Amino acid sequence: MDMIGQFDVLGLIVLFPLLGAIINGLAGPKLPRKLVDWIGCGAIFVSFLFSMVAFRALNAMRGADGDAPHLTYTAYEWIYTGDTMLDISFLLDPLSAVMILVITVVGFLIHVYSVGYMEGDPSKWRFF
Repeated sequence: MDMIGQFDVLGLIVLFPLLGAIINGLAGPKLPRKLVDWIGCGAIFVSFLFSMVAFRALNAMRGADGDAPHLTYTAYEWIYTGDTMLDISFLLDPLSAVMILVITVVGFLIHVYSVGYMEGDPSKWRFF
């Protein structure tokens, strides 16, 4: 993976659950129940896959110099005034890499469990 591609992965980790929530939130009542389940669980699972890619990219950067590796992705450059720069950015360091793996795995398992738990709910799409 090239250097630019591994940075974009950080934005995709957040993007897929957001897209899943938007799709289920706006079109959920019109979608078949099984598709709502697949969108809800699939969005978190894809986010987990991109979390693993980012984790591997971070481990590939680990060098012999002893510094902790990190990845950054600037999603939006907002304000630049003199020496002040305000960006909307993502930073991935070793601790946050482990946390996104834990969060996406647990989130996926919660969604899979909820498919059966919320089966009788007429508006299950709101949950996902």
